Amino acid sequence: MNDLEFIVPWELQAKKIKNNLHNWGNNAWLIYVRLADNVDVNKASARIKNAKYNKTDNGDQRFKPAIFLHPMRKWHLYSEFKDGINTGGRIQYVWLFGCIGGIILLLACINFMNLSTARSERRAKEVGIRKVAGAHRSMLIGQFLGESLLMTYIAFFFCLLFVLLTLPWFNEIAGKKMNIPWANPLFWAIGLGFATITGLIAGSYPALYLSAFSPVKVLKGTFRVGRLASVPRKVLVVLQFTVSVILIIGTIAVFRQIQYVKDRPVGYSRDGLVMLSINSDGMRNHYEAFRNEVLRTGAVEEMALSESPLTAVYISNSGYTWEGKDPNMTDDFSTVKVNPEFGKVSRWQIVEGRDFNRDLALTL
Repeated sequence: MNDLEFIVPWELQAKKIKNNLHNWGNNAWLIYVRLADNVDVNKASARIKNAKYNKTDNGDQRFKPAIFLHPMRKWHLYSEFKDGINTGGRIQYVWLFGCIGGIILLLACINFMNLSTARSERRAKEVGIRKVAGAHRSMLIGQFLGESLLMTYIAFFFCLLFVLLTLPWFNEIAGKKMNIPWANPLFWAIGLGFATITGLIAGSYPALYLSAFSPVKVLKGTFRVGRLASVPRKVLVVLQFTVSVILIIGTIAVFRQIQYVKDRPVGYSRDGLVMLSINSDGMRNHYEAFRNEVLRTGAVEEMALSESPLTAVYISNSGYTWEGKDPNMTDDFSTVKVNPEFGKVSRWQIVEGRDFNRDLALTL
């Protein structure tokens, strides 16, 4: 409800729809329910499921209408339904972007492992001296993991700084009001916990690999990295480049799909097209006079009326009959009422047939 500007009593709207106010076949209105404490949503939905079905006639009962409750916390991310069953919604994008972010983070961890193991010969003497001085392997593992965690925490700090600097710009571009919950302990617990797990994963292989060096060979100068020792690093490099190539190919494919959607023919002309909502009875009752005055200015090429926008349908109807129709067929058609000038305004592309004609309509 980010665009909510004001709230008015329901009675004002009820006066306009008094003829359809008690029509159980009308689906144009939303109903908000506040459940009592300790009431199960699923049980409440089961009790009201057939309330509409029991009140409709045989024509509407063919559609088997059902009422169910949808918790407010799921409105944004779980808003898609099919046959009355929730099939997801924007949560799919959350999981998609989360998986992409996880893959990129995994690549960063692999890169850190490769860089750490590539410097193994430099740190071999350090490991040998520390072992001669009495350091156990567990102490060396702790040292290398500590270095990895320190790098991760520093990266986490710079990440927060980057988000803090770019968030106002992002909110302006996206039209959002996102902020960082500095005072929320859960935010810090999840952030630091995630950083800790990342540091442990990134430093695990280097810690185990470097701490296994033999101090005798290192100090004698006979230490050499064997061919088998480089196999894990090669595998990680191949995995890193494979995932990178997959991400690049996926990005190109998505970009081309977006460009196709933006440039594909839509069947009407969007140039110079403006849509305005009529919220006044005076405008509805004097539409022809208003249209003539607007056209007389010369700034408007044509003007038309429609029940729905070009990119949406607000109304559906049933009960249509035609020759050869199956009597048991459940029909429900999306309908849009327009006046004869609608085709000229939208410049729609008619595949077969003719456009509406005001003069022809008057002669019928």
